[in-house]
Amino acid sequence: MWYMITRKGVMFKKILQVMKLSSRANDDKEKRVINTDGLVLGGDISDNNLLRHRQIRLFIGLLIVLVIILGFLINYVQEKTIAEKPKVAPETLKVELADKALDPDKMWRNHHEEALKTRTDELSKRIVDAEASVEETKNELIEENRRQLESVQEQFKMAKAEMEEAHRTLIAVGKQE
Repeated sequence: MWYMITRKGVMFKKILQVMKLSSRANDDKEKRVINTDGLVLGGDISDNNLLRHRQIRLFIGLLIVLVIILGFLINYVQEKTIAEKPKVAPETLKVELADKALDPDKMWRNHHEEALKTRTDELSKRIVDAEASVEETKNELIEENRRQLESVQEQFKMAKAEMEEAHRTLIAVGKQE
């Protein structure tokens, strides 16, 4: 605030100095004009012109000063209204960054759960394959045992038939003797 006031004050001083310098230069020119006009016309018109130019410069200077003062007042009023406004806590915008939003423990847990699930699925598949293999082997063994049993039964029937034949032959031989 103080900086702005001193800055505007310095600007105001510079404007006044420029106005004084320009008015002095203009006064010298007018005096020269007045002197030449005064010789020719007697000086009444040049005094009126000089007075009119001074009044115009004074009016412009006052207008500039008035604009500067209004600028100070507007600035003061704006700062006062800003100072008088109740300070409301600004709404905080909560931004979650990726490193804060991601929970490393949860990520590791998920990773291990997924790895465990894949291993469990793999193991289940291997168990199903093993059961299928065991069932297939069991069925093959049962079929082989059935064939062997049929073969043994056939051999037993043949042996029984041979024994009966041998028994009949023995009985016939025993009767013949």
